[in-house]
Amino acid sequence: AYSTADVCYGISKTYIDIWEQMTKKRACYLDPLRFLEPPDPVLADKSQDPPALLFVGRGEFIKGIDIFLQIVQKLNPKLFSKAEVIGIDSESDEGKKILDYLKDFIKGIEKPLEFIPSVSREDLFNRFKKRYVLVLPSRHDTLNLIGIEAVFLGCPLVLGSGAGAWRFFKDKFSNLPIIKIDIDNPLSCLDRLEKMLFNYDEYRKETVNALVSKKICPESLSLKEIYSVPSTASAELLEKMGYWYEKFISYYNPEQKFLRYCLKQAGQSISLGLVTKARLDGSTLNYEGDNHWSFLRALYFAPEFEENQIAKKIDVLRSVSQQVNVDRVRLWQQLARLEHLRGKLDLACTYYVRVLRALEEDRFKDLNITYNLLKRINYPYEAEAIKAMYGEVKDRYSLTLQYLEKAESRNRALPAFEYEIVDDGRRGDTPKVSVIVSLYNTKGKLTSFLERIEEQTLAKQGAMELILIDSGSLSDEFGDYKRWANRFNIPTVYARTKNRETIQQAWNRGISLSRAPYLSFLGVDEALLPHCLEKLSLALDKDNSLDWVIGHSVVKEVDKEGNYLRDGLIYNRSGYEQDLVYLETCYLSWVGALYRKEIHKKYGYYDPTFRAAGDTEFKNRILPHIKSKAVDEVLGIFLNYPEERATGGPSAELEDVRAWYIHRTPAGVEYAFRYRDEEEVVNQLLRCFGYRKSYKTSLSTDFEYALSIMRYMARRNKNSRIMKLYNSVEETAVAFRKLDYLMPLTPFGWQRHLDNLKRSLERLSHQLKDIFPTFSAQAFNIFNDNRFEQHHWAWQDDASKFYAKVDGQHYLIS
Repeated sequence: AYSTADVCYGISKTYIDIWEQMTKKRACYLDPLRFLEPPDPVLADKSQDPPALLFVGRGEFIKGIDIFLQIVQKLNPKLFSKAEVIGIDSESDEGKKILDYLKDFIKGIEKPLEFIPSVSREDLFNRFKKRYVLVLPSRHDTLNLIGIEAVFLGCPLVLGSGAGAWRFFKDKFSNLPIIKIDIDNPLSCLDRLEKMLFNYDEYRKETVNALVSKKICPESLSLKEIYSVPSTASAELLEKMGYWYEKFISYYNPEQKFLRYCLKQAGQSISLGLVTKARLDGSTLNYEGDNHWSFLRALYFAPEFEENQIAKKIDVLRSVSQQVNVDRVRLWQQLARLEHLRGKLDLACTYYVRVLRALEEDRFKDLNITYNLLKRINYPYEAEAIKAMYGEVKDRYSLTLQYLEKAESRNRALPAFEYEIVDDGRRGDTPKVSVIVSLYNTKGKLTSFLERIEEQTLAKQGAMELILIDSGSLSDEFGDYKRWANRFNIPTVYARTKNRETIQQAWNRGISLSRAPYLSFLGVDEALLPHCLEKLSLALDKDNSLDWVIGHSVVKEVDKEGNYLRDGLIYNRSGYEQDLVYLETCYLSWVGALYRKEIHKKYGYYDPTFRAAGDTEFKNRILPHIKSKAVDEVLGIFLNYPEERATGGPSAELEDVRAWYIHRTPAGVEYAFRYRDEEEVVNQLLRCFGYRKSYKTSLSTDFEYALSIMRYMARRNKNSRIMKLYNSVEETAVAFRKLDYLMPLTPFGWQRHLDNLKRSLERLSHQLKDIFPTFSAQAFNIFNDNRFEQHHWAWQDDASKFYAKVDGQHYLIS
């Protein structure tokens, strides 16, 4: 509401600053002098009686009633006549509870202590004119008008350090003799307060003189002028509110009575075979039956006032999202909102983007919010990418293509690099292969890696060099390296940067230091079979048209010391075709691979702005220009240590927006195929209807990518034979999207959507067989589509970061 208000104003500069930090929106300042009575201080009647102590306020912790009573308890009783508390009714049930809590503080007070529920404004001001000291030990107050009004009548004031009025007094009356109560050490004010009570008339006279000696004027706009300032409402939030307002009005329109009846019935009976029932039991949200509507309703109404309540809702959503294959958008929407609420902005953006991608439209008006969040947490390129991909439909194609072409031109050259250390022990002839290794906190693994790499047959032939790039590591890799280098004789250069850099920048540095025509890139948690580099270099030697060659690779689970535990995935690249990389990126990779160094000079270098997905982006950027092939042999090994890889987590999914998903748009298809024969585009379309991912044995489909190919072909050649499939492909892709966001939620709506999707697949299958008689629809199994196999999981807490807002900016704090 604050961000969507046309004009905001406040009477406390402190409070205005707090809201600006939270919303990046500056409110107008309405000076209290605009509406308070001007100062009219008076001296109290002369008397031998000591002054009275006065507290005004509710019996709340932040008001500091307990601190007031502690002060009264500890003060010299000869210095004050009585103590009054205005604002607590000792006869009411609430007042009795407060007094019961305060009984230990009241115990031991010798002088009269009176609790008064309320007084008139006139009576209160009369007290300020008499022999009173106002004590307001506020732990937090946006301003504290009572304190200002008391001082304006000459009443001495003792004020808690948490009150916003201190800012007002500092700006207007810096010479007032107000005593500050340190809320972290409240009794430290006792000496000064006893001095004030003992010299009461002098303190009061000093207060009066400070007020009458200074002419003050309001410094702010008047209320009328404030209401005339231009609107500062957030355009994107207004747009989103307008969207939901239309939905709300539509639901409550008298003409929609039947729809409301249906929704009510659905709330009692809707059932999804793929999910279970939700029950809200006290503060625990369980998901253990088959009533999806009830679950959603219970989830939305579950409390989220405290951090642990938000965390509990997120845990439930994560668990449920792993169990369902329909209506996932609703779950991701809630995950985005809740992660946003608790400050995990990278996770929030991940889910916001996932919703955009699943529906391929900004249905919930989240695009601008996501765009601004991404820029705020230092993902500017991803922000521009989603604006191009999901903005105005008429502009998407041209803006996306422009984005891809800019990325290509941006990475054509390397900067001049500086180093903290360069220890170059290379001598002799130019090697055949350079192995480039990035290092960051790899102590404990580096020695084992070096011992493995020296087993390469090329190393034993003296045809391999090693380039180690230490990106400002906090551990002593250089010491490990020197101990190894003294024992072995592989030509090696060790280069260290002063500060930490991305893996892609480390690779760029390695490229600039390499001398060999062929390049291999590894991490210390990766390995090669001994003959790997020799075999791959021979393949490149034999075919000058070949740029990149790769073998199969395996994953081996190891413990933290690197000891073998068990086999994991196998990346089987049998039947390799280069265009499969657009469907499954792991078909072409780095572990157990080798490519020509000259492709960088021709087509560009790694983009150092990536933190996790820069390898994928580089591959997709240069793929239209190179030729690659796979060797039918296992050559690479991933050693899967227990700790998370640096390139995992939501940052990789966010970066995949510009590394992977942008290449799957119609403009991305043009970038890949604009110089290719039409028949190659047709073949790529057919792959979408049944292909094998390198790490699986079963077939998958990819109808979103198929639709992008169709839309590209609609621009390239409307008379192509595959254009007969356009409507069916689009209908099927849209049916998949509807399955991810069931609308409306009705008792058997999910089944209706599944039936519609099955019919779409049947129609498409018949059309495909008419055009391609040998086509088989064996892969049409719905939940084997890529949308259910990539970026569908919920990220855990430790995969993300917390962001705090300071001075209007977000900073990474963990």
